[in-house]
Amino acid sequence: MPLRVPAPPLHPAGPFAIALALLLPACARPEPAAPDASRTGSADAHDTAGLRGVLVAAPGVLVGPHPADDAAFAALRARGVRLIVSVDAVPPDLARAHTHSLRYAHLPISYSVIAPERTLALAALLDAPPGAVYVHCHHGRHRAPAAVAAALRGLGRISAGQAEALLSRAGTSTAYPGLWQTVRAQELLDPARVRAVDTQGLPRSVPPGAFTQCMIRADEAAANLELARAARWVPPPAHPDLAPAADAAQIAEVMRALPGAQGAPLEVPEFRTLAALAAERARRLELAILAGQAQAADAAHDDLEATCAACHQATQ
Repeated sequence: MPLRVPAPPLHPAGPFAIALALLLPACARPEPAAPDASRTGSADAHDTAGLRGVLVAAPGVLVGPHPADDAAFAALRARGVRLIVSVDAVPPDLARAHTHSLRYAHLPISYSVIAPERTLALAALLDAPPGAVYVHCHHGRHRAPAAVAAALRGLGRISAGQAEALLSRAGTSTAYPGLWQTVRAQELLDPARVRAVDTQGLPRSVPPGAFTQCMIRADEAAANLELARAARWVPPPAHPDLAPAADAAQIAEVMRALPGAQGAPLEVPEFRTLAALAAERARRLELAILAGQAQAADAAHDDLEATCAACHQATQ
C-alpha cells in the first residue's frame, strides 16, 4: 500500500529521482508494586529501559518508539503491557516479543493520512485489551500518537481537544498535516462496527512489499523533495499540499524496510549498509526540514543523493 498519493505532476528529473528510477525494472513502472503507569491516565512522558519518551495516552494505552532490545520488551511487560501494536512499515520483532510473552498486531500507516480501516482496527484493539496496550511507530512522535488519538477519539474515550493535546505532548510536527487533519476529522465510531472487528485475525506482521514497489514509493517521495528543495524546503506555491518532511520520512522508512522486501539484492555485499546509510541520511534531512534549516537540508539531501547513486552503481 503506497505511503502517500503524490500530487501530479511531480516528476522532475533530479539526480536522486533518476538514480532511484534506474533501480527499477522497466516493466515495473506501470504498476503498580508502585502504581502501574499504564493505568493512570497521566499524560507525562516516561523514560524506561530501552525506551525514551513513552506517553500514557489514556488508562491502559501507552504510545512511544519501537522497542529495540530485550530490555525494552521486558520493561513493557513489567508495566502491564500484553499487546503491542506497530504502525511502522518495518515488520516487528515477533520472536523477541514472544520471548517476553507479548502479542503483536501490525497496522502500518503513512505520514500523510490514516486510513479509516486502520483507525477502526486500532480502536477495536484498544477497546477491550487483555492488559495494557503499547502502540509504536519508529520514533514514537508522529504516526503512533496520531493513530492512538484518532482511535481513542473514535471510541469516545477522549475529546477532540484532548486528542490534539496528545499530539502536542508527543511532539507531533505540523509538518505532517495529514496526521493532524485525520485526528481533527475523526468522528465517533459505531460501537457495533468496533465489536465486529476480528482482532485475533489482524496481521501480526505485514511484509514490506516487493522491492520494486518499495522503490516506486521512494521515487515518488524523491520527486516531491526535488520540488521542495527548489522552494527552499517549504511547500511550493504550485503544490501547497506537499509535506517535505513527510517525504523525507517516507524515504527513511522505505530504506529501513528495503532489506526485507521480496526481490531485494541481498547478494550485493554493500546493499544492507547502503540502505541503512540512506535511511540515516533521509532522517537527517527530515530533522533539518523540521528545524527550518535550509542549508543543512541541502547538505543532507546531497548526501542522500550520493548514497542512492552509490547503491545504484553497486547493484547494477
